[in-house]
Amino acid sequence: MLSSPYLSNDWQMEPFQPGPIDSSVLSDQDNHVSTSIWNDKEPGVYRCIPANPKSGIWKLNERQCNIVKRTGLYHLSQICHMRIDHSLVSALIERWRPETNTFHFLSGEATITLEDVVYIYGLPIDGPPVIGRTYTKRPIIKEICNTLLGKVPKPTDIESGQLKLTWFHKNFVETPENASEDDIDRYTRAYLFCLVSTQICGFTSGSRGPVYLLELFETFQVYAWAPACLANLYRTLSKATRVKDEIRTICGALQLVQIWAYSRMRIGRPIKQNMENIKFEFPLFKMWEKRLKNHFSLTTVEEARQQLDQQGIDQVSYFGYLCLLICRNIKPK
Repeated sequence: MLSSPYLSNDWQMEPFQPGPIDSSVLSDQDNHVSTSIWNDKEPGVYRCIPANPKSGIWKLNERQCNIVKRTGLYHLSQICHMRIDHSLVSALIERWRPETNTFHFLSGEATITLEDVVYIYGLPIDGPPVIGRTYTKRPIIKEICNTLLGKVPKPTDIESGQLKLTWFHKNFVETPENASEDDIDRYTRAYLFCLVSTQICGFTSGSRGPVYLLELFETFQVYAWAPACLANLYRTLSKATRVKDEIRTICGALQLVQIWAYSRMRIGRPIKQNMENIKFEFPLFKMWEKRLKNHFSLTTVEEARQQLDQQGIDQVSYFGYLCLLICRNIKPK
């Protein structure tokens, strides 16, 4: 062993600890899931509930489809059930930092941006913000439902000021053939409520939605759905990383996370990426939906972690969506 005049005889190497050297920015390391993993408290795989799992049960007529297009949510409504790689999403959550809203990899930081939401999901950026009041009193909730839906939920269909989606599935999935224009509007509001509650404003259980969303569809105007989707996704990922919250089930825009990972990095990708041979479509979930139909493979958490750790800076795609679409003469609608 070599001696050094700068080291005393009782010098010992301090044990290596995970997390930042300087905690002034990443200040919540003790409550982060990565600390539990480092301490051999394996959290396991997150249970990922796919957004819009019952999209196939809804039957919309032509007028309803036109209303959905008016709201800017038509592309979102076309997203079918996509299998989620729970292990890949779990490994990404372990590297998410709520303090910066970015994934922290050995090769650097990366995050899902507003551009990703627009080009993958086709959601509008412009419009009023998606905000509303939180209702807790059941009489007020029943009054709102009666006004905008023409039906009143039972007390068991209301939980913590939110409406259970099962009530909508039982009462609004199929519009009567002889429905009046007012009834068509009501049934369409019910559909849009379920769509946004699962795809954009998903709660942990994925089984209910906030009442204020109904009020946003009173006149079917366009809202800034893309920023709302991104903000709720950041919130979902951040809550999932906090050990004290004990969240092991997540829902929301998980297809977006998976497609973003496939598009930007060489991790968990079931088929090789060849940019020259890809047929691009807008929104991009259409392309990935077709590519994953016959080529899908699941990873384990250990495999996903290893792929993330071995990823080099040259393996990250920084291409701009707009440039690729313009080169292929594809115009976002």
